[in-house]
Amino acid sequence: MRSLYNLAKAYQFLSLWKFDALDNYMNVYGDRSMINNLDGTLTGIAHLQSIKNELEYKRKDFIKMLETSAGIGSNSYKLLRKFNKATQPSMFKALNETGRFTINIELDPEDITKIGCDSCYNGRLVSMYVELTGSEQPASVPDNIYLKVAHMGNSYFLLPLSDGKKKSVYFQQKPQNVYGGNVMSFDRKDLMTSVNDDSLDEILHNPLGGNKFCRLEINSDKFYGGQMCRSPYATYTVTVPKTSTLSCDVARGITGTNCKDLDYSK
Repeated sequence: MRSLYNLAKAYQFLSLWKFDALDNYMNVYGDRSMINNLDGTLTGIAHLQSIKNELEYKRKDFIKMLETSAGIGSNSYKLLRKFNKATQPSMFKALNETGRFTINIELDPEDITKIGCDSCYNGRLVSMYVELTGSEQPASVPDNIYLKVAHMGNSYFLLPLSDGKKKSVYFQQKPQNVYGGNVMSFDRKDLMTSVNDDSLDEILHNPLGGNKFCRLEINSDKFYGGQMCRSPYATYTVTVPKTSTLSCDVARGITGTNCKDLDYSK
């Protein structure tokens, strides 16, 4: 029955609906109703079968919802965030000293400038692109700079209320490994000029690129497994990897890390 419980959790996380089946499942075990009766039957079996039927019924409606305009992917929006040393001194201090820093993309239901759009309900992070700018790096450093971006699992979602207001809903997932995460890169000599840049669209839409965070498959055969799509409103750890023994001449043919001459203080 654990698979049914996990399925219900997946429903709840993806739709942000509250499923009574989760509470029912816990009650079955919490009340210790899975005991032998005098006739040799298990009291809890009938309850669990009822929960299973409820989940299967909702499963069909839920997948149908995902495949319609009301589902994930029905609308896309590019959320732009800029950080600088004046407003985030500790972030840049960490970058300059260690090559790793943390950013927090906040969700404030009362502040539309932080949300990005007025109807970004139940938003999911599909892709992300990160650039770093600063002083000129040594000439030996290749133009292509690699980053590792890890989502720390704290997802916040925007939901509408019946009174016309909005609220934030929090879910905690397993954080990505800060030493792994999503490996991506940018060209320090050819930075993006706009969120509408065609080359940015190519990067974000590349299904095999490291910028892709969400590969949710909603068909009935594969819906049970996989990591659920996260929210863009979360905390991220960004690492600029550097191999101290890697020559910059050799690095031009190596991906996933940067050469020893990369200067974090720049």
